[in-house]
Amino acid sequence: FVTTPSINYTDKMTIAAWILPNYTETSNELTILSKENSFSLSLTNDANQDKLAKLSIYDGVKWTTILSRNAIEGTSHVAAVVDGTLVYLYVNGVQQSKTRLPESFVMRDGALKTAYSTIANSDSDIVIGAYISTARSEPQIINKFSGSISDVLAYSRALDQDEILQLYQSNLPKENL
Repeated sequence: FVTTPSINYTDKMTIAAWILPNYTETSNELTILSKENSFSLSLTNDANQDKLAKLSIYDGVKWTTILSRNAIEGTSHVAAVVDGTLVYLYVNGVQQSKTRLPESFVMRDGALKTAYSTIANSDSDIVIGAYISTARSEPQIINKFSGSISDVLAYSRALDQDEILQLYQSNLPKENL
């Protein structure tokens, strides 16, 4: 796994990577990119949700998760977009799922009101290939990715569907990862 300097994406971001997973003898979740208490882009590897792309967004209170429709087999391009309160998951340039972050309560003008959640701020580093949890003070590396990850990209803006497709098409691997 690799860590990158801390970047505080709050309401808009795009993350993407080429992956070649190895599902044998590994954990129930293979993390591609993560940021503690903010987001996690991963693959499921359990009997109930076998080999699906998974994006989890933390809003400071709870996690919201979306899954791809199709299993990830072989070399694939996975991208996630947060556009304010809308969250998208793409595999090989095709939108797999979309959801709106749920409403939560906020204090505005001295009154408690509802507002759509956004991705939580976090001073943690972006981690490639694992999730680092400091919940019990001692950092623990969990959900390690097994396989290859390459061409990792992170944007502080939400790419649209055409840009995701272009990103996928312009970076098709010449060989296996």
